[in-house]
Amino acid sequence: MDPAALWALERKRDVDLDAIYGPGTVALRARMRALVLLRWRRDGERLRVACLDPASALQRLEIFRKDLGAFDLDRSPGAPAPAAELDGYRVLVAAVPVLEITGRVDFRALVGAVAAILAG
Repeated sequence: MDPAALWALERKRDVDLDAIYGPGTVALRARMRALVLLRWRRDGERLRVACLDPASALQRLEIFRKDLGAFDLDRSPGAPAPAAELDGYRVLVAAVPVLEITGRVDFRALVGAVAAILAG
């Protein structure tokens, strides 16, 4: 498939990974060691990595917060997150490094940057 067409492909499917790859393929529990926000672009310039402070990370909440929309029965779609949920995100972004990746898509550089953060 042409890389540009593949990049633009938006149709996604949920699959049963255990059924395809075997039981135990997916670990449903893990310790989070970093949060990486991918804001890169195919047409961007060089890859840039910024380590965000908690306040800056919370300003980008819409990137990593999942709005359940119609499935969130306690709130109308698009409504702001309740204070208790925001408190949970504050704890999260204070507990782990938050990296913001901008610029050009570069998987090799991304792996190196994340590995360096996790090693340090």
